[in-house]
Amino acid sequence: MLWIVVAGLCTTAVGYRVFTLGGRRPEVWWVAFTVTLIGIVAGSGFLTAEQDVNRVLGVPNVAYLLSNFSFVIAAASVQVYVHTLRRARPSARLMVLHVSTAAVVAVIIAAGWLAAPIHHQWYPTFRDVPFTPEAVAYQGLFHLYLGAVLVNVAVGASQQIKATPHADPGRLFGLVAIAISASLDVAAHALYLAQLFGSARGNPPAFRLASTADMVTAIAMTGIVSGTVAFLLIPRLVIRLRARHLISELLPLWLKVRELQPGVALPTRYKSFTEPTVQAERMMIEIGDGLRLIHVPSRAHQDPYRLVAGALLQPAPTGALADTLLPTPTSRHDEETVVLSLAQAYVNLRTEMARAS
Repeated sequence: MLWIVVAGLCTTAVGYRVFTLGGRRPEVWWVAFTVTLIGIVAGSGFLTAEQDVNRVLGVPNVAYLLSNFSFVIAAASVQVYVHTLRRARPSARLMVLHVSTAAVVAVIIAAGWLAAPIHHQWYPTFRDVPFTPEAVAYQGLFHLYLGAVLVNVAVGASQQIKATPHADPGRLFGLVAIAISASLDVAAHALYLAQLFGSARGNPPAFRLASTADMVTAIAMTGIVSGTVAFLLIPRLVIRLRARHLISELLPLWLKVRELQPGVALPTRYKSFTEPTVQAERMMIEIGDGLRLIHVPSRAHQDPYRLVAGALLQPAPTGALADTLLPTPTSRHDEETVVLSLAQAYVNLRTEMARAS
């Protein structure tokens, strides 16, 4: 059941990534990211429908091999992706090395599977296949490689956590989920290795480790892909919600500025202006341009926001320019704070004047 959830979450992430980056020139980081997710989807599918895949392909016990190939491809891709996160200019040699290592691992796994005496009898799942020495080379290398890759993923996510500002909770949540889940999956692969080598020594209790490792892996992979979806979606959702908040709060002020200074209006022939983020940015720009043209009569000891709001409601032909009376922002956050404060002062003063009249 959890593998179905993993496949569904990965499919969602792939669809979102293709939708948001569609039409752009391919770049290494997002191609590697997408291939990683597709590999997880394929590997999860082969594990979930192991018997059906074997029957459809007409090859005994091949679904587990295909699942391993899919996860090895995903592991190679995530290695490349993590490398692009660490370096502003990724090294082509290191990326080729990651891919080549995965190819060697896949070849050895295939050789171990071909050498194993499992091709003349059908088993419900690969867990039901009796232990053979070839399994150490076949499955042992797979778990060693995946474990090493997951260590790198956990370390990379931890490094990104330190570099991510606390003002970005969605990205932080996704990275923390990925780091913890990758570490948990490393433990699962250690359990698989313990089961393999315990079985090689004829230790019956070791066989029970596989079922525990299966559950831990499914939980860990669910956490990894959930963190990935959160990493992709939550920051964008927060940005859109923030944009809608800005649009709602700035609307009265924006309309007034455009009424007084219609020349500041930007052209509206582009469909992108209907996007909340673009619309909010447009409102910020037009309000800022309008404040550079609106005159405010000088009045001592008065709140600058209320002073500018009064000039908007009762325009004056001369006086200081509105933008020179307001605090000078030093960041985007400060700019939004200044404009939102002015918008609130404008609405409050307009309400007071309406009640007085």
